[in-house]
Amino acid sequence: MLGCSGVIPMNLPIGFRRLKRRLMAYVIVALAPLIVLDTLAQNQAWKTRKDAVLQNSLNIAMGISGAVESFIVNLQAMQRASATALAAGVVPPSRAASYLAKIRAANPDIRSSIVVDARGIVVASDSPKMSGQDMSGTPWFKDFVQRGGNSYVSDAFVSGRTGGVMFSVAAAIREGGRLKLALVCTVEHRVLTELSKGRLPRDASIAIIDTKGRVVASNVPELERARQTVDRSYVPSIRTALEGKSAFLTDWRDPLHKDVEMGAASPVERIGWVVSVMQNQATAFKPVEESRRRDVAILLLFAALSLLLAWFFGHQITSSVEQLTKDASRLAAGELTTRSAINRDDEIGQLARSFNQMAGNLEALHNISRAAGAVLDIDALFQSVASEVAKATGFDMCGLGLVSEDKREISFVAASGAWSSAWRDLRIPVGSGACGRAVLEKETVLDVVAHIDDEPCRRLLAPESICSGAIVPIVAGDEVIGVLAAYHRTPRQIGENDARLSTTMASLAAVGIQNARAYEREHRIAATLQRSFLPDIPAGVGDFEVAHVYRPAHKEAEVGGDFYDFFRIKADCYGVVIGDVAGKGLSAAVDAVMSKYMLRAFASEDHQPQQVLRRLNEALSHSLESSSFITLIFGILDVPARTLTFACAGHEPPLLYRSDGQTAEFRKPAGRVAGALPEADYETDTLQLNAGDCLLFYTDGVTEARNNGEFFRDIGLRDAVLECLREKPIQALIDGLLQRVLDFAGGEVRDDIAMLAIRLTENSQLQARCPSPKT
Repeated sequence: MLGCSGVIPMNLPIGFRRLKRRLMAYVIVALAPLIVLDTLAQNQAWKTRKDAVLQNSLNIAMGISGAVESFIVNLQAMQRASATALAAGVVPPSRAASYLAKIRAANPDIRSSIVVDARGIVVASDSPKMSGQDMSGTPWFKDFVQRGGNSYVSDAFVSGRTGGVMFSVAAAIREGGRLKLALVCTVEHRVLTELSKGRLPRDASIAIIDTKGRVVASNVPELERARQTVDRSYVPSIRTALEGKSAFLTDWRDPLHKDVEMGAASPVERIGWVVSVMQNQATAFKPVEESRRRDVAILLLFAALSLLLAWFFGHQITSSVEQLTKDASRLAAGELTTRSAINRDDEIGQLARSFNQMAGNLEALHNISRAAGAVLDIDALFQSVASEVAKATGFDMCGLGLVSEDKREISFVAASGAWSSAWRDLRIPVGSGACGRAVLEKETVLDVVAHIDDEPCRRLLAPESICSGAIVPIVAGDEVIGVLAAYHRTPRQIGENDARLSTTMASLAAVGIQNARAYEREHRIAATLQRSFLPDIPAGVGDFEVAHVYRPAHKEAEVGGDFYDFFRIKADCYGVVIGDVAGKGLSAAVDAVMSKYMLRAFASEDHQPQQVLRRLNEALSHSLESSSFITLIFGILDVPARTLTFACAGHEPPLLYRSDGQTAEFRKPAGRVAGALPEADYETDTLQLNAGDCLLFYTDGVTEARNNGEFFRDIGLRDAVLECLREKPIQALIDGLLQRVLDFAGGEVRDDIAMLAIRLTENSQLQARCPSPKT
């Protein structure tokens, strides 16, 4: 049977943070190639920029190197011409000084000019102070003589007179390979510095270095000072250029400026010097870094926007999925009325609609299953099945037909939808039309329109313009007991799901029909049995009024396990019985009847209540099932003596209400329930009744009636009885008390209710006492 507990539990997460994080992770993974490509592009840009800066530095160095070389070559050519003129006597010695002065005047870059002979003696000078001096000991003269050749450029030196950085350029006149005389010009480093103007970038530095690695000229003030004419051949690129090869330099930290520099060095080939161009690396790469920062900012902005969009769209997706998951969890918890409110045109909307259809199907199956197990009214069951099938499948009309006992015809017992009341008269022979074919072949019939020519169906269905439908057999075991007939008035394809759902519902309906039919059989037996043992209790005996009432736990039932009896034992003495059999239905009724008549038989032989219960317990212990037992009270009412002597087998003792409105307190006689064990001892108690006193016997259906967890015993029994005692007819007292219990329990009680009341009239007189039973 399908109920709330029959729905398969689902362990569905509510929280979707993991899915959102996963979506964002997917976006990050998608962005990773862009980040890698951007990094590669930046590295390529850096390399391209590096190569461009280095190549530009080398081009500048080579250009300045060529300018220095041209300057030296031109100066040497002029010197050679002048020296030849002096050596050939074209310029007399007397005019040599003025001639050299004119040369210096014509060449502002020349600081001084001298002419020396082979011994190193100055034979002519543009300065009188230099004439006659011996230059043979100077480093440049020694180097010049040692090298030989017709031209010479000295390394840098510091002028002793001016303190500036100088270098000498010489042109020699030789005869027979021997030095005759040489014209030597001293040039300041500013000449070389001027050669680099207009060639350098704004932030670049230049250093012209001689063969010993000393700075001859530079645009850096620190290098121009005399103390900086130190060996700088430790710079890798300069050292390579001194060897006659151009070289690049990167990532070099200048110890002078503490900056990271890059550049190139180019040799001045004719004189062995080096031109070095250096540039601050950070400054050189500033455009690249700015471009990189701009690209990184754009990339980060794009990534942030992508993540934001991923979160937004992820939220749009997961919010609906999360809501659908919550709905599914509620459905899994048994809330079968749950429906999703998601209304979208995409796949999620389609999923929500499928979910709603599934929930509706489950609710319909649950309702039919519940009806099959709980609805004992067969007509109500038939109508419930027809309504639920139409509701779940969307058919315009649905009917339920049963096969007759002789298997010859099908009669419709319930319908839902557009059908009129004419279905009640519909009879279809087995084998005729779609319904008859479904019963005969035990197969679902979908082409119902082709069978509407069947006379009964045509008369009923033709006015409805039926376009499609399905006839599903209701099978119990191997037997077809009925059919579900469902129809559409509009053209519509009946899908496999509708057919399968209808078949499932038909199977549940078969169970319900079998249960209802079984109950009807038991109901008839129980009703007959009940009528046979309901006692014929007099309204009064002597001065005593007697009233009784019985109500089963279920309205559909007419018999249960509660019973009572009032019978004559001997003259003026009556037996009073009330009991409760554990259980309900036919079995409990049989046990109650058996107990009732056993007790009557034992009471007729022995007038002592405790002995009657002992014998009844022994007999029931051999007759009842092991799980069954009976609680009861048996007493003997002595009418003339106005006493009740009774014994109790696990039952609540009667309530005694005195005429003065007080409830009497008395000891409950000891005694265990009857039928549980073969041996048991019981005690008795005797109540003396006065005029107006009332005795109330009851079963636990009264005291255990519930309202929100509270019992009628605890909050309503005493007050209800006291109020009902005002009623003069004792039957009105009993009926009023029953109504109070039902009102308290909301009209439904969980157990049978049985009550028996005995009241001594107020005008009664004490008569001669008959012998009391022994205790």
